[in-house]
Amino acid sequence: MNERKKNNYWKAQGNKFRTFHELLSKESERGCVIVAAAMLDDALEKMIQARLLESNDKEDSLFKSPHPILGTFASKIELSYRLGLISESMKKSLDIVRKIRNDFAHNYKEQLFDDDSTKDKLKNMYHELNALFVQIINSCKKAYKAYQRDFPNKISNYSVENVDEFISVFGNRRAFELLSSICAAKLIVFPKRIIRIECICDEISP
Repeated sequence: MNERKKNNYWKAQGNKFRTFHELLSKESERGCVIVAAAMLDDALEKMIQARLLESNDKEDSLFKSPHPILGTFASKIELSYRLGLISESMKKSLDIVRKIRNDFAHNYKEQLFDDDSTKDKLKNMYHELNALFVQIINSCKKAYKAYQRDFPNKISNYSVENVDEFISVFGNRRAFELLSSICAAKLIVFPKRIIRIECICDEISP
């Protein structure tokens, strides 16, 4: 990828990140987590569809049927990883979002972001996404004045070692918004680079 395409690629991710971040910030705590998981689930579905042979069904039965094979967030994460569509770090991050979603969906308590278990999950997620986070945030800071104001200058020097500082600067709720939006931006922009597989059955000799 030449320098111009690389810059456009990161800019596109930055734009998507900003859109998703603003969307999540308007939700309640529980709504934020459920919407984040839903948009990541949908992004994975589109990636898998872009990679597999096209379905003969109007509605792809892998995803839309009474008992779809790929009807769960977990199954889409696993297949995306096995198809080479997402990295191991992204897989771990998406699994963390899935677990936080399940925690929030099955717990009636308020202010779940203050839970130590949630905080530990977010720390693990930041470990996995650190490099991608810095790259996309810096792309946003170049394009939007609001991000220059909202994010400390030292963000470009953030490393895995200061995950506690990351959490203390942004708080658990906003950390989740940021990290989930990073994942969504990456997954939404990436399908343009996916090559659909071809049927090889006619090429194999008996």
